[in-house]
Amino acid sequence: MSKINAGTGRSLPGKEQFKLRLFYWLTVLSPRLSTIVQYRAANGCMPDLRHPETFAEKLSWLKLNSYADNALVSQCADKLRVRDYVRECGCGEFLNELYAVYDSPEEIVWELLPKQYVLKWNFGCGFNILCDGSDSFDRKEAMRRLRVWQKIKYWNFHGEMQYRGIEPKILCERFLDVPSGDDLIDYKFYAFSGKVKAILVIARKAGQAECAVFMTPEWEYLSDIPSRYFASFYPERPPSLAQMLEASEKMAVPFPFVRVDFYEFEGKPVFGELTFTPAAALNPSECKIEGKTMGEWLVLPDA
Repeated sequence: MSKINAGTGRSLPGKEQFKLRLFYWLTVLSPRLSTIVQYRAANGCMPDLRHPETFAEKLSWLKLNSYADNALVSQCADKLRVRDYVRECGCGEFLNELYAVYDSPEEIVWELLPKQYVLKWNFGCGFNILCDGSDSFDRKEAMRRLRVWQKIKYWNFHGEMQYRGIEPKILCERFLDVPSGDDLIDYKFYAFSGKVKAILVIARKAGQAECAVFMTPEWEYLSDIPSRYFASFYPERPPSLAQMLEASEKMAVPFPFVRVDFYEFEGKPVFGELTFTPAAALNPSECKIEGKTMGEWLVLPDA
């Protein structure tokens, strides 16, 4: 198991290394036990997995039960194979341009790549390398990170078994180059039983902290997320909101809960990914919707 942070490729402090090792081997022993231990560490209380009520408890239940060995969930957690599902839902026009797919870092022919691109492994979160076309891009460091990440069994960190069994592939996609000074905005559509009830909007600027807010599908303010993000903001309504909403609900139909992630580039939607267990189902961002908690909106299959 690597001691490298998946998002940065840098070594973690000793305490964080120990925690990751513990969680990793707990998952090998028992995904359920690992989830309980990590849930308590994140929330200060034990989860009720027999009679789950909160959003995090219900997501944890899905993670350990319905989503653990679900072939469609596994396909859609795979950043390569999800593209087929998006097409089946009639949303193929929103897929980002895919330049190449590799089985290993050694297959990459750097000289054939465009000036700007994104490289990412398909089996987890944070295994991304962005090349913005600058002369400072370090191919050797990129290769080092890709090789380190290749060895990681991502599902073992937090018991997210939907990633187990995914055949590792490296995707090379188009780099979404926003004008200098503009925000790179994520639109994350929270869909419950096929209906979008909230949109988590996150703005990122280079070198600055993230700002985030929950909006309704009608683009009205819902809630800040002060426990996780630096500040809130009131985002402009994206021109392609109706298209993103329609596509999100098409893709969400088979699932009790899924988060459908989009970007908007040059006024058009660009599909990001389907996320089934946000924050590993431990302490996901959430808010009240129409006076009900997200836990109340999430109806489990056997409920």
